Amino acid sequence: LIIFLIILSFYININFITVNPDASFFSPLSRFFEFMLGAIIAERGQNLTKSKSTAFQVNSVNKVRTNDILSILGAFGIISGLALIDSQSIFPGFWVLVPTVGTVLLIHAGPSAWINHNILSLQPLVSLGLISYPLYLWHLPILTFARIIVGGVPSRELRFLCICIAVGLAWATFRFVEIPIQRRAYHQTFKAQRTTMLSLIAGLVAVSLFGSVLFWREGFPERLPAFTNAELTAFEASDESKRGPLFSLCDATLPNSVRCLLSKVPETEKLLVIGDSHGDALASGLYLAIQEVSPSVSVVIQSEGGCSPLRGVESRNQVGVSRNCLSKYESVYQWAIADKSVRTVILVSRWAERVGTAVGFGSVDGNLSSGGYSFIVGGKLVENNSDTFAVGLRYTIRSLMDSGKRVIFAHQVPEFGFYPPFCGVRPIPLNSWQIGEERCVIDRKHVDKRQKEYRKIFDFVKFDFPELVIMDPIPVFCTETQCRLKKDSMYLYSDDDHLNKLGAYYFSKKYVKDLF
Repeated sequence: LIIFLIILSFYININFITVNPDASFFSPLSRFFEFMLGAIIAERGQNLTKSKSTAFQVNSVNKVRTNDILSILGAFGIISGLALIDSQSIFPGFWVLVPTVGTVLLIHAGPSAWINHNILSLQPLVSLGLISYPLYLWHLPILTFARIIVGGVPSRELRFLCICIAVGLAWATFRFVEIPIQRRAYHQTFKAQRTTMLSLIAGLVAVSLFGSVLFWREGFPERLPAFTNAELTAFEASDESKRGPLFSLCDATLPNSVRCLLSKVPETEKLLVIGDSHGDALASGLYLAIQEVSPSVSVVIQSEGGCSPLRGVESRNQVGVSRNCLSKYESVYQWAIADKSVRTVILVSRWAERVGTAVGFGSVDGNLSSGGYSFIVGGKLVENNSDTFAVGLRYTIRSLMDSGKRVIFAHQVPEFGFYPPFCGVRPIPLNSWQIGEERCVIDRKHVDKRQKEYRKIFDFVKFDFPELVIMDPIPVFCTETQCRLKKDSMYLYSDDDHLNKLGAYYFSKKYVKDLF
């Protein structure tokens, strides 16, 4: 029965992870197999206790050695999970087995195993184990509220402070809540135990009702200052004011992975936007701007978040696992090169992440690495990120231009490093950009520094392609000293680095009249 439940739950986990990652992470159905692995340990331990015999005692030396090995393997699994699993990993999925099986091996090894006896029995770790469950309960809301206040990933110092606070609250919870309730449960009369149980149930119901009210009311917006509410309203209105049409079904002759925005009058040509998530962000606003000057142009979009859109380039996550981007883009490139109706191709990406050490920017994702890239064409392999960008860009432009396409390179938009509405007034400001009169701006020097390496490589490549067309957002969003994510009262960004529909329209409008 236990094994059947493990298989069923793990099957749900694997199938949910591709359809709804949030459901796979939070649903007890897809996580129940982890508890059931613990049940196997309990069941086996019970059977071993019943079946102790002389033969078991004779083999005790071998058993000790086996347990030592199991404990070491288990510790290695847990440490490996800590080192390898990050925000870009598909989790739970198969990755969940790394720390979970490690935990199973460590517990199953028993208290006499080397790791358990010599390391986990140390008093500081025992004390941490005693408060581990209240610590698990406390750390998440504390870190979450810190992230909300900051409007991105908190600094290392703030996260360390949050964990210290969580440890203190966990100890207080263990000392003043958990222990007294345990004592009452074991030493009181049945009537007193029932009173304790009913009190706990009443508390649970009260918290559940309060959470439900929060959910139904979508929080308590009246708690915010009027200015903050106005900022949130303006943020939502900015994205609605130039919302593009829904993507249409593409012609059956087009690759399955593309989406289409069809021309308003009979089509005369197609424009292909090929990019990562920034390609998606640009597409609808670009389409609206094009339709105003050339309504016979359809827009076709191919985008894969986190992927380099350059031809012949494969993308990997932080632990070196392929994102399988190359094959998806290659089929679209081959179609575009062969299809004469595709006259223009725009390359769009978060280019600064495709060179050098490839890390994020600012408080939102400045501490995250986005992985690596390699160029693989005709037996040629280039793995350095910057070299891959140069070789891949040259190969992409050359193959498109040789087939008669007009190629447009859209430079990366400025990144701000914070979520747009959070640059309004905050009750508890923790970042410099939340303080002072100049909000919703970033110094131009930070943007120039961030984009310096990829632009240097691009300029070197462009020297060989004088006919390459450039769309540069820096003159649109920046002055010589500052870059802004708002125009008047309207937001131009949907998050820290993606344009919203209005921003994409505002950017595109500066160029489409000359392009068409």
